[in-house]
Amino acid sequence: MRRKIKVLHIITKLAVGGSQENTIFTCSMLDNNLYDTSILCGTERDEEGDLIGMAKDRKVPLFFIPELVRDINPVKDFTALLRIRKFIKNGKYDIVHTHTSKAGMVGRLAAKIDGVPVIIHTVHGWNFNDFMNPIKKNFYVLCEKIAEKFTDKIIVVTKEDIKKGFKEGIRNKEKYEVIRSGIDLKQFYQRDCNIALKTEFGIKKEDKVIGTVTRICPQKNIEDFIKIADIVSNKVPNSKFLIVGDGKERNRIEAKIKKLQLENRVFITGVRSDIPEILSIFDVFVSTSLWEGLPRTIVEAIACGVPVIAYAVDGVREIIINRKNGFLMPPKDVMRTSERVIQILNRPEIGEYIRKEAQKSINEFSVNKMVSSIAKLYMKLLYQVNQSTIDKSNVY
Repeated sequence: MRRKIKVLHIITKLAVGGSQENTIFTCSMLDNNLYDTSILCGTERDEEGDLIGMAKDRKVPLFFIPELVRDINPVKDFTALLRIRKFIKNGKYDIVHTHTSKAGMVGRLAAKIDGVPVIIHTVHGWNFNDFMNPIKKNFYVLCEKIAEKFTDKIIVVTKEDIKKGFKEGIRNKEKYEVIRSGIDLKQFYQRDCNIALKTEFGIKKEDKVIGTVTRICPQKNIEDFIKIADIVSNKVPNSKFLIVGDGKERNRIEAKIKKLQLENRVFITGVRSDIPEILSIFDVFVSTSLWEGLPRTIVEAIACGVPVIAYAVDGVREIIINRKNGFLMPPKDVMRTSERVIQILNRPEIGEYIRKEAQKSINEFSVNKMVSSIAKLYMKLLYQVNQSTIDKSNVY
């Protein structure tokens, strides 16, 4: 009987997020007659919770390295490198596939040291951006340049990430492969409004709901969402606002809500597992992120038939065609974004048009398509390794 292809996915932590969901989907949906897949990750936990339960429900083998942490820590990082390298050596893996910056750097280096035949890294949005300290940004760019040298393929979820990589000197075009983040679309296809959920959140049946699904952190820029709520609530009396998620900036955002006297208008739900049902009560979805890879929450909103208004950053521009399947706004332009929200709330025909057009544009984000594309890439790279081995054996 032919031995299964052994694949190890390494990710810094299984926090609630798109990169983590994609990793779990990939491991659980690859053909288990061909592949033996598992996940190796750190043990750090976030306020938003984690997806360990999801991985276990999907019967994905999980292994943990406590020293694999997000922040730079020379002692822990070196220890993690040694432990990951030993784990890879004992497991005799054919493919090591890394995700997120720290796991991507340490995991790829460990795989290279151990001579793993195929090394792949997925960029779920680069870990550097123009909003961070230049010294920190340059350090992250340097790390990515080094890691690229021993990477066979760099999967990016958007074409924009290739441009950003080239701009910063990560320019080996042959190594890039675009594979979109995938979601389970059938969970999100248009649903009837869940009135019971409106009641749970203290929202009346006739109220208009403007919402976002996000982490409450600097990247997601929730402060702008609160400013939008302040403007819109003065123009649309029956408008209510939902922030679905949690994060390290929650206390600061709650203080901002209180300062603007919006406690009866803006509600933070915390982490929820019933996202499709919650999206069904949204009249408008608003994203105020300052940088993104390919935000799956926007795709989920589109699949649910919710009109989306989003800041025009990074991969968002590859999901939304302005005025066709959603609206793109200049980042930080709170006033214009608010005006667009008010327009959609007051003119239902605009939302209906956007809803119909948006449904035509989301099939490329199917989780089945993502996993199929990754499987084809695995086979292609393994074939190239085997051919290279054969060719070398014929050299006298």
